[in-house]
Amino acid sequence: MESLQEKILAYYKEGMPFSDCGDVEESVLEKFAEHAVFLRENVKWCKALPEDIFMENVAAYRINNERIEDCRKWFFGMVWPEIMYMEAKEAIGVVNMWCARQVTYHQASARTANAVTAYKSGLGRCGEESVFTVTVLRSVGLPARQVYAPWWSHCDDNHAWVEVWCDGKWHYLGACE
Repeated sequence: MESLQEKILAYYKEGMPFSDCGDVEESVLEKFAEHAVFLRENVKWCKALPEDIFMENVAAYRINNERIEDCRKWFFGMVWPEIMYMEAKEAIGVVNMWCARQVTYHQASARTANAVTAYKSGLGRCGEESVFTVTVLRSVGLPARQVYAPWWSHCDDNHAWVEVWCDGKWHYLGACE
């Protein structure tokens, strides 16, 4: 019988963008999968998730086109002490506020920076803010995804935000706000 970690690694390989085949080390994927298994087995709101929501919005290692870096356990260590006794809905609000204290909006035109870069610089566009927030939410087992509008109505540009799964449905969250 296939272990949960093996199932997650197979999920990564099946949906992996071609560029990740050469850019993302196997050991990094293994660490993402190990942390996802830890969350599934030890975090009450993660235990209760439907399998598809867990796989696509907690276990998944990629959010956008950011450089992949093993960081979820690191973010877990920073955020978990603040939310460990909370229910999921309350924890989502606390994580969002924590993220808002860490990263401030700053216009840039480079490739979407990953969560570690956003955290260390304290800056990012909506794309970085949402990658950061999704990463931190996923690091504590809260299902999240980045959502994009390819053409934002009030300007000649796109926009990204976060949606989080709670109480059986997706909710708009914004990012770092």
